[in-house]
Amino acid sequence: MLIALCLAPLLAAAQTPYGDWYVGRDDAGAPYMFTMNQSDGIFGKWCDNDTEKCFWMLAVKTRCDAGATIPVLISSNLGAASTTLICSSPKLISGATYHRMIIADFNLMTRLARESTGQIGIAMAMEGGAFRVSRFSLHGSSQALTQMEQAEADTVRAKRSKGTRDTEI
Repeated sequence: MLIALCLAPLLAAAQTPYGDWYVGRDDAGAPYMFTMNQSDGIFGKWCDNDTEKCFWMLAVKTRCDAGATIPVLISSNLGAASTTLICSSPKLISGATYHRMIIADFNLMTRLARESTGQIGIAMAMEGGAFRVSRFSLHGSSQALTQMEQAEADTVRAKRSKGTRDTEI
């Protein structure tokens, strides 16, 4: 269910721009932030109201089988680090098939979005020794992340104050 919600926010109308990034809420009120590159790739952070968890995701037109893991090298002006992508089911957006991939190292991506400048590059290992590199602007990512984190806190606070569901604090 979490993955099914991943790209729905891109169709929402109320988005606030921060440089090359956008922050908004989906129809269920879950916060998200994202940017797109010139190849129509999507990179961002999404939250799920049901689980109260957030995740970083890459959505590109490069094929990826659901459940597969792909080693990646992530590079920014702060340096490079390796992690993995966890492939999810594809999603049809505006007639194009996007393959959604959860980025395994949440803390790394949060740090890069907050502290890096310029661009972030994500190099995916492909078959036959090739690599696919997706680059995204980080202009505005720190401001977008600050707004996103405030929206996350507001959402959790509002949800917990309205219900009687067990929570862990």
